[in-house]
Amino acid sequence: MKIILDKKNFEDFCKHADLNYIGLHRDREKHYNEIQQLFKQGKKYMIDDVDLKTIINTLWAFRFWGNKEYIFQEVITDGIEKFRRYYSMLLNEKYDVVTRFDRMLKSVRRFGSAAISELLTLYNPEKYAIRNRRSCTGLLRLGISNTLSNKTQIDGKQYIEYCNILSELKNQLNKIRPVFKSFYDLDYFLYYIQQEKKETAYHSNSCESLVIETTHEDIQFILLEIGHKLGLKVWPARNDRSALSNRGGIDELHLLDKLPRQFDEQTQNLIEHIDVLWLKGNTFVAAFEIEHTTSIYSGLLRMSDLVAVQPNLNIPLYIVAPDKRRNKVLSEIGRPTFSNRAKPLKSICRYLSYSALQEIVDKYGSALHRMMPEIINDYAVKAE
Repeated sequence: MKIILDKKNFEDFCKHADLNYIGLHRDREKHYNEIQQLFKQGKKYMIDDVDLKTIINTLWAFRFWGNKEYIFQEVITDGIEKFRRYYSMLLNEKYDVVTRFDRMLKSVRRFGSAAISELLTLYNPEKYAIRNRRSCTGLLRLGISNTLSNKTQIDGKQYIEYCNILSELKNQLNKIRPVFKSFYDLDYFLYYIQQEKKETAYHSNSCESLVIETTHEDIQFILLEIGHKLGLKVWPARNDRSALSNRGGIDELHLLDKLPRQFDEQTQNLIEHIDVLWLKGNTFVAAFEIEHTTSIYSGLLRMSDLVAVQPNLNIPLYIVAPDKRRNKVLSEIGRPTFSNRAKPLKSICRYLSYSALQEIVDKYGSALHRMMPEIINDYAVKAE
């Protein structure tokens, strides 16, 4: 495996790292010890509500969720016993890791591959590696590109492949300087180099930090979940279904297998490729286009085409995009191309920011089932 290593950057890291600490840093050792307490004295088989809350409050995988109580309630939707069963299995080495990983991923809500890999690493840092957006970015900085780099979620087989890549990387780096005793140590290096290379610094608690870690599929899943909790039927774009299939909790959203046939073939094809649809019965309640990094114009054009072929269609439309793209989205919605029509796009299409979406989840959480779909309009912004 060929890596692109900035020798000076690596030497700077080695000076920065403290070999006296697990994870090469005092705060990382503290993080490790907080979870390790749950693995001792047979505790991993007797985990209770307090222990689960400790896990949720401690894992980096949940660091951007302001409302940790919401995560807790989501995890125990089917009772603490269900979590205890899959959690204890995850840590039971008599089962192969692929089976353990996949069972947890498919069965426990909110525990995606980042949280599962972090738990495994904190349990046995010599054998397992943390796999999250920052570690993947670190690998890309080293010139290590593979098919796993751009995936939001990975399954157990892919996780083994990922650990093998990191094992080879660890061995190569240790030949230069024997710094890394474990994958947990190596994770600090990956975090360090992706942090050093950032062109823009963000405060850890800002909404932009959330955006850095968030992907198109993450936002798509949140929109589907909100719609489901509102008591609606939900539909993801036909071409995105496979990317969402490995997410924990996706089966519980009961995604529609097909949309009601109400339109001609051209309109039906347009609708089926919109990122997220909410329906009440056979009635379309809302349509969402997510513009994470792609051209904002492309999503608006799809919305505009839909209005053009069905001018009497009355579906609230939303462009969902990062906070930093707000002005661009609102400017594009108000373009003459979309405004000089019998039904101007800006009259039915609004902008919804990532932070607004997060606020809805944090504020209402499991109480969403008591809300109406129109709650979205309290957070969406109209173009002038």
